[in-house]
Amino acid sequence: MVLDGVSFDVQEGEWLAIVGHNGSGKSTLAKLIDGLLEAAGGEITIEDQLLTPDNLWELRDDIGLVFQNPDNQFVGATVADDVAFGLENRGVERNEMKRRVAEALVQVGMDGFEEREPTSLSGGQKQRVALAGVIAIRPRVVILDEATSMLDPEGRREILRVIRELKDRFQLTVISITHDIEEAAHASRVLIINDGRIVEEGQPEAIFEKEAELLELGLDIPYASRLKRSLNQLGIQVPEQYLNEEEMANWLCQSLLKK
Repeated sequence: MVLDGVSFDVQEGEWLAIVGHNGSGKSTLAKLIDGLLEAAGGEITIEDQLLTPDNLWELRDDIGLVFQNPDNQFVGATVADDVAFGLENRGVERNEMKRRVAEALVQVGMDGFEEREPTSLSGGQKQRVALAGVIAIRPRVVILDEATSMLDPEGRREILRVIRELKDRFQLTVISITHDIEEAAHASRVLIINDGRIVEEGQPEAIFEKEAELLELGLDIPYASRLKRSLNQLGIQVPEQYLNEEEMANWLCQSLLKK
């Protein structure tokens, strides 16, 4: 997919969701940011440094990329070996490496699985291990390239909860590449990309109000928005502002208790 005139900034500590249907160009964008693809034109600046072939490896040390299929990232015979791989490549001293591997597995809830083969894990567990491998290298930016798309709803919620906790604990900058509008609801800002161009930008609540535009772009609308519309059709007045699933559930509970 060719990107056309794409220009945006990502602030330190922000969670930015880049949303689009399959083939819209969002994964191409992720690979450009991480230097896996070389741009034919334009500039990419990371921490005030222009990304070039000369500083690619240095700047990439600050970026962790979690792919859609964790099996594509596994290289170790055991979970511990796999999490240690990025640290070995960076020449981290062995005792420090063991400490970071142990810490990362605790942080994603996979301690106790150190000697398991990655291929024996469930989809959600594999994605946790892939995330641990990224967290262990201590990046400042984490890019999730459709990282939850192969998980069931419960596994998706759990991985997003872990990512949110890690983001807050380590002040990470998160860029979430997804077609899942529910995942985008966790972001502080949303970009919608279509045919290689940014067509919408704003906070989630502003984006999700544009139901017709989202559907036209081949995207879904959040469950909370669909529920709100159904309640309005039944004559039940719901607050006008956008409510996510948790906020909608709380509002419904409060409304029922008043009756």
